[in-house]
Amino acid sequence: MAYQLDLPKEARIHSTFHVSLLKKWVGKGTIPEPRLPILEPKHKSQPEPAEILDRRSQISRRKIREDVLLR
Repeated sequence: MAYQLDLPKEARIHSTFHVSLLKKWVGKGTIPEPRLPILEPKHKSQPEPAEILDRRSQISRRKIREDVLLR
C-alpha cells in the first residue's frame, strides 16, 4: 500500500511513499508551509571545481568507474 501526495508541478521530489516508510509523528502541532520553495535549476546551483587534484579508474563487474578528487 502506498500514499501519493498532491504536490505542485514545480516540486522536485517523489510524490509516492510506501506505508513502510511512514512513521508515527509525535510532538507539538505545526503550521505547514502553504507552498514549497522554488528551487533554482540544477546548472545554476552547482559550483565549479577549482582544480582536479587526483583521479583514478576502477573496474567493477565489467563497468569502469572514474573517481575524481576536486578542490
